Order: sequence, then structure tokens, then C-alpha cells
Amino acid sequence: MDSNLIVTNNINIYVYTKSIITMKLKIIIISTSFLILSCKNDKQNYSKKDDLFLLQKYAVSYEPNKINSLDDDSLKHFNVKYIFSLKEKQQEDVKNEVANILLLKQYLLHLKKANQSYNLKDFDTKEAKIIIEYFLAKNKIDSSSEFLSSSIPYEFLKGQKNITSKEVKKLIEKINKEENRINVYTDSINR
Repeated sequence: MDSNLIVTNNINIYVYTKSIITMKLKIIIISTSFLILSCKNDKQNYSKKDDLFLLQKYAVSYEPNKINSLDDDSLKHFNVKYIFSLKEKQQEDVKNEVANILLLKQYLLHLKKANQSYNLKDFDTKEAKIIIEYFLAKNKIDSSSEFLSSSIPYEFLKGQKNITSKEVKKLIEKINKEENRINVYTDSINR
């Protein structure tokens, strides 16, 4: 009877801890959104270029939860069209990192949830489409086909030797592991 009580308490502690973590994450997202919105109203201390660096922080903390979308409505708080039209060299590097991180995280979700890629052309927000179009154009990837696999960013980046972003490198590593898991699973079924 005591062991049942201990197991129940451990489960309750786990559920309680998980709900606290989820609540903290929501508070961070709401606080960041509020900060962004309040900064947009303060024209003396705010530049639209600051959006890019806030978007970079968002991309690193982003956890996808939808198969056919790059956001949980948070991207709508950024002026994505403006951000991805900036031309300065430093901004190009940050834009590349943001697009790479968001697209790699989305592909990783596809592998974890469905063991396959999805069509990038089916993504449902204008912000996501701008980021996808930027990635394809920047890397001179033909976008004329009807199906653009969400694996394209991964396939393109995994062979690059000059990747400096630690976050992008970590995501490529995670995708490698996920693809290996899928291959082992597929091989076991085919035997």
C-alpha cells in the first residue's frame, strides 16, 4: 500500500512540475509578445531592425506544434515581410539563421509525428510563406515544382561545412538521429 502511495505521489509531482514548466513557457511567450508590442509603440527607443533580433530569439525558443504551419500565431507579432527585406550583411546572417532554425525545427516535428516530410507549399500563414520563399531564393533552390519537401532545408544544410550557428548544428544532429530511428524502424518492418 505504501508503494502505491509513493508511485501516486511521484506521478502527481511529475504532472505538477510539467504544468509549472508549461505555465512558465506561456508567461515567457506572453511577456515577449507584450515587449514586442510595447516596443512598436515607442518610436524613440525602437527600430524596426530590432524585430530581426527579437525574431532570432523567438526562433531559438520556438517549439513547433502544427504540421502545416511555422508558428503558433506568434510570428504575426513580427513584421516578417519587412525583416526579410533588410539587406545589410549582418542582417543577412541573422535572417539565414532564423529561416534555417524555423524550417529545421518544422521538419524535425514532421519526422517525430509522422515519420515523413510534408509539402512546404501547404504551410498556411503568410509569414511562413515569406520565410520559405526567402530560404529557397537565398539558396537558389527551384520552387517551381508542385511539391517542396520539408526536408529540403535539411538536405541542403547537412552538407554545408561553413555553418556557424550552434543551434542549426544541433538541429541537424537531432534530425540525423530521427532519420536513423525511422530507418531502423522501417528495416525491422521489412524483414
